[in-house]
Amino acid sequence: QIALQTQRESLQANLLRAVSHDLRTPLAGIQGNAEFLAANADQVSPADRDALLSSMASDARWLAEMIDNLLGMTRVQDEDVPLDFQPEVVDDVIGDAVARVMPYRGEHEIAVEPPQDVETVPMDGKLIRQVLVNLIDNAIKHSASNSRIRVSAERAGDDMVFRVADDDGGIAPDMLEKIFGRFVSEDAEPGRKGGIGLGLSICKAIVEAHDGSIVARNNREGGATFEFTLPMHRAEEEGAHGGR
Repeated sequence: QIALQTQRESLQANLLRAVSHDLRTPLAGIQGNAEFLAANADQVSPADRDALLSSMASDARWLAEMIDNLLGMTRVQDEDVPLDFQPEVVDDVIGDAVARVMPYRGEHEIAVEPPQDVETVPMDGKLIRQVLVNLIDNAIKHSASNSRIRVSAERAGDDMVFRVADDDGGIAPDMLEKIFGRFVSEDAEPGRKGGIGLGLSICKAIVEAHDGSIVARNNREGGATFEFTLPMHRAEEEGAHGGR
């Protein structure tokens, strides 16, 4: 118990340091741009105004993503809060996740390949949508602006296999073994915020809380593929509204 408590306190301290450091830059950007617009509204050209507003929106979105990931990690690690397992249609889960990132995809092409049949999987839908959003956003950040991102799912026996793959860049060999670790983050494309490296570790925690598994590998197209597997059925004794 003492060792676990020490580990929790260490994680909390690291989180506080990382979050406080990474929050300052986007908050400073939002504050600076807002104050500039408020003081010089009549002198700013429409093009410059739009650029400043776009920058503020990007910073705000990044902050919202960080908060979602922190809340997701807290929820998964809190054993007193059971996951809400419900049968979710795979097509709908993928569609919702893709719709959430579409406004920010830039020039990336996002292709969706759902299962051949309508399939349902017991899951905490909000958390699995977060996994997909994190993986798609990770592909956007770490591949060229004109690359193609493929989001797919297929049944494999008693499991549903989800994949998010891109065709550019790939993962450095020395990162493959540790990419799902906390506070591990590859350099993002120029102009993109890298973050504190929680997104993929949260994906792993969420998937494993569903009794699933997640892996990363380089693919034949020259990019990276992230694949996670969820069981199609859960033990009857866990019921429909809880259990891990």
